[in-house]
Amino acid sequence: MTKKRPFYYFLIIAIFIALSAFLMFSKIELHATISELNENLSYSQNIISVLQIKIDELLDENTRLYENRDLIMNDPYELRAQLSQTSRFIPDFKPIQDEYAISQGFSVNHPSIDFSTSKGNNVFAAGAGVVIVAFYDVILGNVIKIDHLNSYQTLYAHLDNFSVSENDFVYKGQIIGQVGNTGYSTNPHLHFQIIFENEPIDPTLIMTIHTFQN
Repeated sequence: MTKKRPFYYFLIIAIFIALSAFLMFSKIELHATISELNENLSYSQNIISVLQIKIDELLDENTRLYENRDLIMNDPYELRAQLSQTSRFIPDFKPIQDEYAISQGFSVNHPSIDFSTSKGNNVFAAGAGVVIVAFYDVILGNVIKIDHLNSYQTLYAHLDNFSVSENDFVYKGQIIGQVGNTGYSTNPHLHFQIIFENEPIDPTLIMTIHTFQN
């Protein structure tokens, strides 16, 4: 019986080592799961914050419109002014305010507009909304996509850099980046696209864009 003891000792040690390894890997997996849950919670909290901002703004607008309903209905100029305040989510603000030339217009094969302008010129959000994409793409280079929370989305490509991050809430006319020449591009320009109900539309339908702007 005494000769068998080393074997039992070895078996106990092996079981202890295996159990320790199992607990260690379980602990690592648990930490990874907790980390992933924290990231998802942070993302959800950001979305909730953005939605709460929009809800508060809409409530404020509705209150203002109700309190001034008589003035608004009897004065068409005041009505237009009030409506212009509630349209900040419509992407009709021209994203380039410096000198530019339209190097390529909207077409079936090119469902966007290219603003040829100097590298480093500011790029502005065409409307208020939430940044849903801000990353580097091999073709589009540095690209930003904004969801305007009303069936409209806008895309800004070939940027030199970003001034915003994903999940940021941006305002109409806010600087979101600078004109660049990144991705598949031969000269500095802004590739600008408006999407309505998941289909690209001609930006000139909702904003004034000249062939040249000095």
